[in-house]
Amino acid sequence: EFGREHEGWLQRGRHTLLRGWHCDHGARVDPPAATILRAETVPPYGGDTTWSNLAAAYAGLSAPVREFVDGLRAEHRLGEATALLEVQGSRAVLTWTSASGKPVRSVPAAVRRDQAEELKELKAAVKDIDKMLSAQSERLDRQFLADRTWSYATWRERYLDHPLVGTLARRLLWTVDGTTSGYAEGSLRTLTDEPLTEGTEVRLWHPVDHSPAEIVAWRDWLERHGITQPFKQ
Repeated sequence: EFGREHEGWLQRGRHTLLRGWHCDHGARVDPPAATILRAETVPPYGGDTTWSNLAAAYAGLSAPVREFVDGLRAEHRLGEATALLEVQGSRAVLTWTSASGKPVRSVPAAVRRDQAEELKELKAAVKDIDKMLSAQSERLDRQFLADRTWSYATWRERYLDHPLVGTLARRLLWTVDGTTSGYAEGSLRTLTDEPLTEGTEVRLWHPVDHSPAEIVAWRDWLERHGITQPFKQ
């Protein structure tokens, strides 16, 4: 933790030295493209560092693991408190828990006092994400009315697999080469839950082009998979 003496960091009971991964500036809506590590005191052993491309790692996940990851939420520890950042519907929501893990209704006083700058940055990130989600939701709604089409590869890159827009796109229905599909269990699926893995042209699904029975069937499908749409199709 930046600014904390190493011995003091080691003595904190709830921290352990793990051989794991971490992401710098995870609260930012525009995280840095790279991080520089400078060693001031080099130990006689250990301290090996490896860098990873998170976008490539996410793209390489299997469908079941991606489905699991998509349901996770970000936790940011500020002092003894933890901030939980989640996307709910088309909004970014920030909640807090105390050191004991109990939910608290507002920002803990110790965080406002001791981590004012980190708190300011986190709140700014939430506000930025909220604005972007709202703007992208409205943009998708306009594309829905305009009957816009995309190539399959472009659509996956800009919508389905996008780290932020994907939280909206994966809760909408799409038509891939004339076949209606929704996103569930880590992949696009048809009404019978058959995986749909490739295509040529993609557009947002519109109920005007389908029978009442099919519309009801797809709304049942959304409910069965626990999907709440950013706007109703």
